[in-house]
Amino acid sequence: MDPERLVLMKLNPRYFVSIMFPKRNFFAMQHSHAGRHLFLTLLAMLASWLIFAGSLAGLRQDRFVRPAADHLLRLRILPEDNSSEAQEEKLRVRDAVLAQLAAALPPNADRSQVEDYILTHSGALENTVKSALSGNERSFSLSLTDCWFPEKTYGSLFFPQGTYHALLIRIGQASGRNWWCCLYPQLCYRDAVTAAVSPESEEELRSVLTEEDSEVLDGRRKISFFLLEWLSEIFHA
Repeated sequence: MDPERLVLMKLNPRYFVSIMFPKRNFFAMQHSHAGRHLFLTLLAMLASWLIFAGSLAGLRQDRFVRPAADHLLRLRILPEDNSSEAQEEKLRVRDAVLAQLAAALPPNADRSQVEDYILTHSGALENTVKSALSGNERSFSLSLTDCWFPEKTYGSLFFPQGTYHALLIRIGQASGRNWWCCLYPQLCYRDAVTAAVSPESEEELRSVLTEEDSEVLDGRRKISFFLLEWLSEIFHA
């Protein structure tokens, strides 16, 4: 193929579509036996590429998420709904739980210490949540479990989307906008709004990561997959 066309196809995905499916031949192709066969074959190939690309993208992302996730403990709070009352309850629960953990744990507590405290003081944490709900009879639950998180930035650290171990607090139907944070390293305690990072916590986290993984946390290495981005341009341009 003409090299100039290859460049155009990469720069403009819609040009690729126009080459593969010229308007003057598209409908004629569908109404002929050979044309229908070719059309269905191309659709099958495209579907296979999407599945393959999605699998590789997931594996590639997991490659970057797992090293950091293995050393993190995060917090996720799901309120009853998106009403102003439920959202205010979510923030009260956040502040109360973080205050209890900050008061009970030493500044240099590691992940296992944080988890041990949560497990051995679950009753006290439940009382804290109940008090924060101001006598509201909403049901709630606390658990240490694996949760999916979107990509988030805490201070100078960037965390890719993926599955992380977390303290999960569900309030009522738990269908409202979530609140996210990180219990270890202690990115929540110093400032629950901006999640300021202590130099000690950041240094401890980086000490167990490779240089490549540290680049991800710095936001200097973007987790992406060319084929998915390219196809996205075709369908969303």
